[in-house]
Amino acid sequence: MPTIRQGEARGRGLAIAGIVLGILGLVVGLLFWIFVAASREISPVSGREVSVADRSVLEEMGVLEPNEDIELFYSGGMFSIRESGVVITTGRLVLYHGDGRIETAALGNISAIALMPGKSWLQDGRFVVETDAGDLIVFSVAAEEDGDRLFHRVLVRRVSDAREEAGKAAPISEVSPREDDDSATP
Repeated sequence: MPTIRQGEARGRGLAIAGIVLGILGLVVGLLFWIFVAASREISPVSGREVSVADRSVLEEMGVLEPNEDIELFYSGGMFSIRESGVVITTGRLVLYHGDGRIETAALGNISAIALMPGKSWLQDGRFVVETDAGDLIVFSVAAEEDGDRLFHRVLVRRVSDAREEAGKAAPISEVSPREDDDSATP
């Protein structure tokens, strides 16, 4: 615009149209991302809350076995449950990735569960799960509405029950304090 005002260039109308369209594009893009964030389920849901359609998708992907009950489900996908997620079933912890990889551990074989809670709605809680064989499964669950802590409580309870039933010691469970957590000690 300065060169147009000085008379060194022409196209004032096109320059104004470009500025208006650029601002309009930013506003539409921002509204789109706000809509996507607001419409996405960011908290873990109980198995009863998983729709028949979503359950069918999980079975089709090989995440769930037929007739396997879901205790708790969390989808890490922005647009679809196909992108990634983690499921606690009655007997397994299942982590799946959009590229088709599936990691699983029998609940009775999980020996340790560590959670580093998210510090805000922008940061997910990070889990590190260790099996009796020493394998590690690492995943994240949104901290929004304390979803990461809910997932941890359910996982510890289900693993403890499975290990007790198998005659094994209770799992080691650790939750790192959040910096903003009132219960954190200096």
